[in-house]
Amino acid sequence: MFHQYRGQIKVAPRKIRPYSTSLLTWNKDGFFCTSGGSIMLTNYTNLNAIAVRQNDIDATSVLTQTGDLLTAGGFADNRYTTAILDSFRSHGAYFVIAPGIALPHARPEQGARRTGISILTLTRPVDFGNAANGPANLLIGLAATSSDDHIELLQELVVKLSERWRYTAIVEATTKAAVLHLLE
Repeated sequence: MFHQYRGQIKVAPRKIRPYSTSLLTWNKDGFFCTSGGSIMLTNYTNLNAIAVRQNDIDATSVLTQTGDLLTAGGFADNRYTTAILDSFRSHGAYFVIAPGIALPHARPEQGARRTGISILTLTRPVDFGNAANGPANLLIGLAATSSDDHIELLQELVVKLSERWRYTAIVEATTKAAVLHLLE
């Protein structure tokens, strides 16, 4: 679980353990901090996997669309969307990682074809029932073929989205190309 605190994102250590990487490190307060190098998120998505300013109003439809974008982008098959929905029904809104941001995903063996992300922005936030982080208007679907890929992408997303201006700009973007540019 992630919590935003003074512009940083705190990660509950029991959920995600730090890896030896130059992307993020733990500071003394238990916060992830950037510390150099990064992967290029633009290498892990494409215009087929992005939809902006959508008007979906319920959790099931936005999760379905997020999974369908992963399929359209070539990152997962249709089973992955079903697995995302099943996970939500079974485990709740654990994937709402920060105020306004949801990261729905499933296990690699549930239909991930290759590592990548989809981006879905909403004109109105959707309430998934996560009291800590509230409704979300930015959904980033994550398909990973290994746990290492999952952690690497997750870390880079945390770095990029901890810059609140970037989150705001992505949500307000009116074109897929603008979203892609903001991931650079």
